[in-house]
Amino acid sequence: MGINIKYKLIISLILLVLPTLLYSNETGRDAATGSQNITIDTLDLELLHELDQWLHKHGYMEYLPLPGLDKLSQNKLCNMAFKVKMLAKGNNNCTEILALYNHIDNTIYIHQEIDIYSVTGKSILLHELVHHYQYIPDTELNRSEIWKNEQAALRMEKKYIRSRVGHIQSIIGNY
Repeated sequence: MGINIKYKLIISLILLVLPTLLYSNETGRDAATGSQNITIDTLDLELLHELDQWLHKHGYMEYLPLPGLDKLSQNKLCNMAFKVKMLAKGNNNCTEILALYNHIDNTIYIHQEIDIYSVTGKSILLHELVHHYQYIPDTELNRSEIWKNEQAALRMEKKYIRSRVGHIQSIIGNY
């Protein structure tokens, strides 16, 4: 084997084994959020890694540790949105929230009924991963900056959906 092939094989093995070592199956409650401590199963971790790689191929050059992932009921998702000040008190539009990224505990929270392995579910996770990359510690964003970040996340989400739909059409053809 050539040196490049050995190097690639070693890196591939590290990428497969390291996440399993980093994320344990411990359970408990997070003091800050009251949510279940994040337990990422291997499939969820592989999915986040796949979406992270897609983002890097499409312009996000910085590499950060992957965020946690937790699936919540609509009520808990709404409560989380209020905690991270995504929604102001008195705003009752929380039923439209499908997912959010919480920079405090570096976790993506997604509605438990969303199939994260569908194109739609993956696009929602990808959107939140964009927010993960947009977060700058100790920085308070104004409304304009928040709006720009949201628009950038929506553009990447749409780009992902178009790439997946195009891939599906190339496999099954147009009917």
